Amino acid sequence: MRREQGLQRLRRVFPLQQRIGALAPPARAAYIAILSQWVRGGRGRAPKAPATVLQTLAAMDAIVIGHDGIGCYPFSARNTGIAVLLNGRQVYAMCAIDALAIPALMRQAGQIATTCAVCGRPLTLGTDSEGNATEMTTQAEVVWHDRQTHLACCGESLCPNIRFVCRSCATAPDAMRFTVVDAAAIGGAFFAFQRELLTAS
Repeated sequence: MRREQGLQRLRRVFPLQQRIGALAPPARAAYIAILSQWVRGGRGRAPKAPATVLQTLAAMDAIVIGHDGIGCYPFSARNTGIAVLLNGRQVYAMCAIDALAIPALMRQAGQIATTCAVCGRPLTLGTDSEGNATEMTTQAEVVWHDRQTHLACCGESLCPNIRFVCRSCATAPDAMRFTVVDAAAIGGAFFAFQRELLTAS
């Protein structure tokens, strides 16, 4: 029940799949190209597409263009403090749920290294290639604070409010808390459409 509530809420506040589904073919192709760069081991770079196409993707918050490159949810081009290690390669996730989704998207076992958003304690979590939690050196959960901001970019408004915390750390009463297993399931379901896009391309 909690898992389904979290997934529905995420899809409501950030309807990424609907936005991508509504794209014209050139913009969808550019989106897939950027996502593919991340998944295949590179970083988000501008594909061979008109600047207007990239502007369209950024305006609808499908990608995040910054000084460090092009982020493409769940991947962040900048250091967010949530690192995912996969086969010797490190990437950053936009948020805690995104971090748990990355190993499944890339079909690789991974290790997440971050800190508790409350006390700052180091947290390390292992996941298999299906995105299932395999080990935790510290007991962790995922917390989602409902803090309203006026920033248009999800990476700067919603994502900073979805973080890992120690299970023993207190958070705001109105915050949603998820087990790592439930948060991983939410992330896997939310980003499942990306794997379908990559398979079809």
